[in-house]
Amino acid sequence: MKTLQKQLSRLLIALLLVTGLNSVFLWKTLTNLYQASEKLQKNQRVIALATDLERGFFEEDKLRSIEPDEREKKQLNNVRNQIKSDLNEILNLIDDKQGVAKIREIQNFWKSSKDHHGTTQLMIFVRSFIANQQKFLKPLEEGANDATKATTIFAAIYFIVFGVILLILNSFLQHRLFIPMGRLSEKMKDYQAGNYQLPPPDSNEDEVGQLEARFYEMAGRVGQTVTELKEIDRVKTDFISIASHELRTPMTSVKGSLSLILSGTVSDVNPEVKDLLTIAEKETDRLIRLINDILDLTKMESKKLSIDKKWHMLNEVVETAVSAIQGLLEITKVKIQMTFPNVQYKAFMDRDRITQVITNLLSNAAKFSPAGSMVTIGYEPYENGIMIYVSDQGPGIANEHKDHVFEKFRSTDAGKSKIIRGTGLGLPICKALVEQHGGRIGLESEFGKGATFYFILTEAVATTQYTSNDVTNEEAA
Repeated sequence: MKTLQKQLSRLLIALLLVTGLNSVFLWKTLTNLYQASEKLQKNQRVIALATDLERGFFEEDKLRSIEPDEREKKQLNNVRNQIKSDLNEILNLIDDKQGVAKIREIQNFWKSSKDHHGTTQLMIFVRSFIANQQKFLKPLEEGANDATKATTIFAAIYFIVFGVILLILNSFLQHRLFIPMGRLSEKMKDYQAGNYQLPPPDSNEDEVGQLEARFYEMAGRVGQTVTELKEIDRVKTDFISIASHELRTPMTSVKGSLSLILSGTVSDVNPEVKDLLTIAEKETDRLIRLINDILDLTKMESKKLSIDKKWHMLNEVVETAVSAIQGLLEITKVKIQMTFPNVQYKAFMDRDRITQVITNLLSNAAKFSPAGSMVTIGYEPYENGIMIYVSDQGPGIANEHKDHVFEKFRSTDAGKSKIIRGTGLGLPICKALVEQHGGRIGLESEFGKGATFYFILTEAVATTQYTSNDVTNEEAA
């Protein structure tokens, strides 16, 4: 049942009907006013012409009584032409037979009149005609005034009625459409803000009420789903946290035991057994790293990882990260080149977390670069912040893998690493840490031609002049 549409249609039809009827009556009233004004103007014009006609007869008689010269003859002709024109115009304006007959009589008498006596008679006729026309003037003026008042009153009533109808229409739209839609919009904003406990819908059964009911129905289902997902996420997070904590302690013990056995402190170890124990120790290290990464990532996803942001010199942070992977560089035979701009920068960041990001990127670059190749790390100004980049000469990343490298457990080409198998969590952790700093991370790569990973910090400023560029890991050591 589309009650709102029906009510609005009825209201519009009523508005059109009232407006149409008012328009008809207003048009009729305006027509009467126009006709009354036109008659009054005609009568006033006729009286004015008759007055001019009387003056013309007097001028003609005066010009005839003197001995005319050429100039006066011309003036006399002009007067007679004006009299003729006034008579014709009066005949065109008046519409009563008695008045037409009177003007015809004056016109014929004027044509035959040649002396002063005739002129006097003509002026008497004209004055009689003017007096007769003036009898109609007052009723016409009263009629025009009455028509003007009626038109004014009706126009005022017309606009008052029209305004009342518009107010009714506006009130109807406000209370039945705009206010409910605005209220629904506010409820949607609350819902978007995470307030899933919404009040019950109004009892209105029109289209807006149906829309509100559908929204609440949908919102209830979504809210229930969100609650269930939050509970599932909480259970998952708790499970991962508990499992990781419970695994880390025994794995640490296993790691310590294996290291103790391999050191020969307990007893001599058979070379074949030692090789197996060495493999077990490396896998234990990998499991411990995996557990630590899972714990860190879980904290980041639950927004429980604290970020202690302060101003730090970016050169020092990069050099610290390079120093942290010196052992890996010696094994991989890969060199590091640090390229800094002439002006040194400092950034507003958590030094340990950004060091962790750079270390992860450098470790990945070193692990997948061929021996003897060069990994370049540097930074440069970017918009209002700074961009830190790590470029390698490794195999690069295929286009179909670029969109997935920052996903969890998506270690690309991990089997090709000649040193340590990846956990698939390093890059997701980097992404989470950078985003917690308000920045973003990305990569540029062409398969077979290496890769460049970069991230952007949004708060950085230039400080002092820097004196050394292109520092290799050998020089830093």
